[in-house]
Amino acid sequence: MKTTLQQTLELAEAGSELVRWTVNVPEAAAAVPEIKKRLLDAGCNVPIIGDFHYNGHVLLIKYPDCAAALDKYRINPGNVARDSGATSSLPPSARWRWTTASRCASA
Repeated sequence: MKTTLQQTLELAEAGSELVRWTVNVPEAAAAVPEIKKRLLDAGCNVPIIGDFHYNGHVLLIKYPDCAAALDKYRINPGNVARDSGATSSLPPSARWRWTTASRCASA
């Protein structure tokens, strides 16, 4: 968590307009809200994009605070079945971001 926070602060200070974090395991998803809070407390409001692959639908459902803390999601469209029903139990705000990411990436 400390490393992600420090690297994100450094990237924002260097001029990054957004930062993408890999969220690939439950521990990463659980840490997102706290890291985001610490960024905001430090005065850093760079948008954070969660980069999900095979288990994004599971992590976003199991860790709704992670979904709420992220500004956007990147979900690898090659790892998501279009009609899998994976989005049906996501909160509405997460469902919009999920389907938008899938549509944009597959266009």
